[in-house]
Amino acid sequence: MKKIIKFLPVAAIVLGGSLALATTTKMEAPNVYKHPITGNWTPLAPTYPPGSYTCPDEGECTAFRDGSGNITEVTPGVFTPNPPNN
Repeated sequence: MKKIIKFLPVAAIVLGGSLALATTTKMEAPNVYKHPITGNWTPLAPTYPPGSYTCPDEGECTAFRDGSGNITEVTPGVFTPNPPNN
């Protein structure tokens, strides 16, 4: 009985880790942003590299568009370019 009790925590850790891996999906980096005036999804690169914009407020900011044009993984907010560094 003592061997079973010692084994249970190890089994729980292994099972929990396996479950976490099975439910994890790969996140794609955003490649389009929602233009605040036109409302169209517009390519980020090369105009807006990572770190050159923020997504405050509510709405749809950035997303991933696949080769078929499907929009997924939408980041909430309003697309706002950072001011240029002078």
